[in-house]
Amino acid sequence: MDIIGKWKFSKVARFTQNDGKFDIIWVTPEEYKKSSDYDSEDPTNHILDCTLDFGKDNYMRFLLPIPEDVPQEEIDKAVEAGIEIYEGYRVMEKKEWKTKDGKVIYDSGVQGTVFDEEVDPWIEVEEDGEEIIVGEVFRFVRM
Repeated sequence: MDIIGKWKFSKVARFTQNDGKFDIIWVTPEEYKKSSDYDSEDPTNHILDCTLDFGKDNYMRFLLPIPEDVPQEEIDKAVEAGIEIYEGYRVMEKKEWKTKDGKVIYDSGVQGTVFDEEVDPWIEVEEDGEEIIVGEVFRFVRM
């Protein structure tokens, strides 16, 4: 898979339970924002507006557009304070990615043990038709 480039957020997984069985339903950001699961105060909701960039430098970046009405001096102050700007976007998260055994994987940053075994922080980016699945619950489509 040629992963290099920008990907637009397309769907998020919602988990439902029917007759004791758990199912995954994929919904668009608009549908999710109308659901009872949506909390407008949750700071992680920025993912719904993100662009995902897989760079040639082997970094995967979650990017938020900078509103056009933000003055350059405000952007400069943010950069001085440690905010990373990349190709006109604010970098919300940056993770290393690589190809291993023909699969694209990224460093989730997860550390620790489960049942006394080390957790592997590298997670596969899954392909599903025209979309990719990141973190098992977010779908993106190439821009």
